[in-house]
Amino acid sequence: MTIDGRSVPVGSMDAVAAVVAASYGPDASRQSLATALGSPSPDGAPVVGALSDALLMRYGVDDMAAGQIAYFQELCPQYPGWPEIGGEDGEVARFFARVHGPCQQFADTAAPAVVGDLPSRPAAACIASTLDDGVTGRASADEWAAALGSTALRIETTQGQHGALDLVAKCASVIKVGGA
Repeated sequence: MTIDGRSVPVGSMDAVAAVVAASYGPDASRQSLATALGSPSPDGAPVVGALSDALLMRYGVDDMAAGQIAYFQELCPQYPGWPEIGGEDGEVARFFARVHGPCQQFADTAAPAVVGDLPSRPAAACIASTLDDGVTGRASADEWAAALGSTALRIETTQGQHGALDLVAKCASVIKVGGA
């Protein structure tokens, strides 16, 4: 849907980006998005577009914030070939694979990992999640818990959002890191 003040129409990728953005935002942001997605209309498209643009750090016609470029500069060398690493199961995973497409250019130049270069399993791990996390849901947390085995402690809440700092604090306290 084309809206005034935005250089590209609001599309399905923007809707997924808006869901991810709302996972980091306050409840009011989630409610506005739910209303906009519940009955797509010219009134809801600006909400979806604004959330998408904020997450992807887009502005103007063809402009991207320097922070987004720095993000790629740091992330891509660590995870070249994102679609193979991140997978493409589900809308959010496909969205992240598409957004991280620029990382593919690093896949051809990256040195293969040597077993000694791979991180070892942590002595203790905390997996914090919220029930309605739009970025990494319960299935992802379950997969990490299974992969980490008995060293993994699960902390879950019905409140909060992706990246909720209270969950981080609880994890730090339980596994006794950071002076907590």
